[in-house]
Amino acid sequence: MTGRLAIGAALCCLLPLTGCSGKPVATMPVVIRQDAPAYLTAETPVPLWTGATNADLVEYALDLRQALGSCNADKAAIRGGR
Repeated sequence: MTGRLAIGAALCCLLPLTGCSGKPVATMPVVIRQDAPAYLTAETPVPLWTGATNADLVEYALDLRQALGSCNADKAAIRGGR
């Protein structure tokens, strides 16, 4: 009888150590930070105005629009995780 009592007492002491205590165990989330690829964060060159006519101005405006589109595509790729 004393042997069974000793085994029972030992089991009662070990239960909290085995995770059977019923208390939730808090775990810290693992955060993995990954930088965006260099080609997505590289600066988009600003088109230079080298014209003298209205036709050159139209070309410059189209070049600016293309540069803006390139910047927006890079930002979309970063948001999308590509």
